[in-house]
Amino acid sequence: MSTIAQISTPLGSGGIAIVRISGEDALKIGRSLFYSKKLQNSDITPRLLYLGDFDLGDAKERCMMVYFKAPYSFTGEDVVEFQIHGGEYLATKVLDRIVEKGASLAQNGEFSKRAFLNGKMSLDEAEATIDMINATSDAEIKASSKLAEGSLFKQVKKIQDDLKNGVANLEVALDYPEHDDEAMSEQAVVEILKNSLETLKNLEKTYKNGEKIKFGIDVAIVGKPNVGKSSLLNALLKEDRAIVTDVKGTTRDTLKETVNYKGLKINFIDTAGIRESDDIVEKIGVEKSKKTIEQSDIILFVIEGSENLDN
Repeated sequence: MSTIAQISTPLGSGGIAIVRISGEDALKIGRSLFYSKKLQNSDITPRLLYLGDFDLGDAKERCMMVYFKAPYSFTGEDVVEFQIHGGEYLATKVLDRIVEKGASLAQNGEFSKRAFLNGKMSLDEAEATIDMINATSDAEIKASSKLAEGSLFKQVKKIQDDLKNGVANLEVALDYPEHDDEAMSEQAVVEILKNSLETLKNLEKTYKNGEKIKFGIDVAIVGKPNVGKSSLLNALLKEDRAIVTDVKGTTRDTLKETVNYKGLKINFIDTAGIRESDDIVEKIGVEKSKKTIEQSDIILFVIEGSENLDN
């Protein structure tokens, strides 16, 4: 595979930016652009940070360089990282110089892809890495951490191993009936299937929980026009997000805002007041409200305190 390079930190101004190179020529390219007194007459030591100058062509950048020797790196290949000052133009300039020396620009997710192909991580660990990066709540971080520890992988691996063992024993019983006493009993194979099915069913049940952790719990604020739905949303958000007036039917569309509560995301959805109306726009809003009711996890039904319930 070709040697790839990319900026590994978000573009923008900041204290530090990191530019990463991975592949067979990573060290060769890195050494050709970096000068340090510590490296002048000696070999580079893996995992040791070196202070020196990066050659920008018409200027120099004072930075740090570290080398991770294969297979002891994120991708499983030789990896070189430059820790430079965090300027968008500067980081791009450093990347351009690395590409000039023979590296190819890495595509989105290519470092993780190489880590997977080189056996450095499983697919669930790769997914956990992305989830951890995109996490916006404590619940997401906890779930991503558990996935990264290999909890799913271990369960799936056990199912695979048990089924392979069952299949192998069935084949022995069919191909060598004279050794039937040495093969696994029919009941033992049935037990393997039952246990595997039970584990899969339990994993399936966790999917919805994971979905709520990742995307949040949808709470629809529903009721007649002008009963205080938008006022309630503003109170929950502690800001004037929704328009509030004395005129009935002010809210014509759904308005979704997220609150982080005790590490979990809750999506409050303000809806148009439900009533019969000849107004075409309001009718569309009411239909949207009804769809939101069907799709939400929780319905927060708001009524006027001074009025009785009706149909």
